[in-house]
Amino acid sequence: MTKRFLLAAAAVLVTVASAQAGGISDLRKAEEEAKANAASKEYTYECAITKVTPASSDPSYKVVVVVNNDGFSSVLHTTTSGKSYDRSKQYQDLKTGPLRDGEDGRTSPLIWMGTYNQSADLSMVGKIGSSKDKLFYFETLYKQIKGKQVAQASIESTCHRVQA
Repeated sequence: MTKRFLLAAAAVLVTVASAQAGGISDLRKAEEEAKANAASKEYTYECAITKVTPASSDPSYKVVVVVNNDGFSSVLHTTTSGKSYDRSKQYQDLKTGPLRDGEDGRTSPLIWMGTYNQSADLSMVGKIGSSKDKLFYFETLYKQIKGKQVAQASIESTCHRVQA
């Protein structure tokens, strides 16, 4: 009888343990799905240009920035003459993510950087973040001169979230 009791108790423990393992596995799977969904969720911001350096004959007046938790999805400029520029079509070797390693857009500005398609000595860096409860987007164009990146032009803008 003791042997049967021990066998029955062992069977119950194995069943409970496997049920818990399945529950833990399901919980981990749900957490992974939630993280994937959060990373793929996009946020759209419309940014009004507040400063252009140096002055341009056809400056951008607005930028539409789309980001997700991993970084930039797109950056679209519209100029005063109505022309549109998509940074992902102008720049190659794009890299994007938080400015500081191990952080995300809630604790560090998101950045993108790339090399201009028509000239390897030109590169651009864009950054979206917040300061003093204001959302901003900055962009700087650099030229490689004697082995150093030298700023050539920049924009500054203030942003607000819009529905995509």
